[in-house]
Amino acid sequence: MAPKKKPSPKPNRLVSITTVLLKAPAAWSLAVLAGLMVITLIGYSRWYQPYLQEHYASIDPAKIRLSEPHAFVHADLVQEVFDKTKLDETTPLDPAATAKLATAFDSHPWIKQVNMVQKEAFGSFFVDVDYRYPIAVFHLTGTPQWLAGVEAYLADLGFPTDGGMDNLFYPVDDEGFLLPTSGMTESDAREMIQIEVGDVFPSGSPGTPFGDHRVEGAATLASLLKVHASDVKVKRIIVDQATRSQSVPQMRLTINDDVEVIWGSPPGKELPSELGLKEKIAELNRGQLKKGDDLRTARQTRPSDMSPIK
Repeated sequence: MAPKKKPSPKPNRLVSITTVLLKAPAAWSLAVLAGLMVITLIGYSRWYQPYLQEHYASIDPAKIRLSEPHAFVHADLVQEVFDKTKLDETTPLDPAATAKLATAFDSHPWIKQVNMVQKEAFGSFFVDVDYRYPIAVFHLTGTPQWLAGVEAYLADLGFPTDGGMDNLFYPVDDEGFLLPTSGMTESDAREMIQIEVGDVFPSGSPGTPFGDHRVEGAATLASLLKVHASDVKVKRIIVDQATRSQSVPQMRLTINDDVEVIWGSPPGKELPSELGLKEKIAELNRGQLKKGDDLRTARQTRPSDMSPIK
């Protein structure tokens, strides 16, 4: 009896396909590859493309992270930016998505600068920004007639003051840029340095300069005082009108227990006979100022320093 033949091993399908491709002529190999591409395209159109359309059709506001804002920012900045721009028409797969995000967020009045936009997984983004910070508030002051005109103007715009013209404050940053007032209370405003320039109303809008160089100069001074004279409670910066004999507006400070002293010219615009910024701040920090003291003059000319040599 003849011995039984052993069953042939089942051929490996992958090896067989590879062998065919290796032995087949070039035309046959291209046909097989084309078939694989067709299968891939069918799979993409049936399964992957709907997935992309569902998850990456447009940038999702919920997937955008911003740098941590300071305490004065109460609004949802991401949503506000989306409401005022066309970011919802941009897909995360757009090569220009990061640039479009940077431009959109740079337009928000609370944002001073966009440092970086980083694309993350699953259509998420991180936006690194520097915020504008309220360093002072502009307190609206002026003659009764002028204030009445402003009150009527605001009422026409739909912002009635109900006779509270003395309680109108506009926050500004260290560059004199106007900031949003939403979420900021009157108590917040009264804790900040108040800038007063009579008969002046802001001509800018939030995120733009105030529109008056005297206010912008006072805002710069407020920023410097906050850093370098932190032990002195500066309540108010009052800017006097320039005159023919004095072309540079002069400033007065109300400090501590309502002691008013003369500061002089804005920082960087001191007159030849006037003390500089460092000397004036040093005088403030000594804490011996009295009502009417003039920081423009040298300290050694003050009566308190005129004691004879012993």
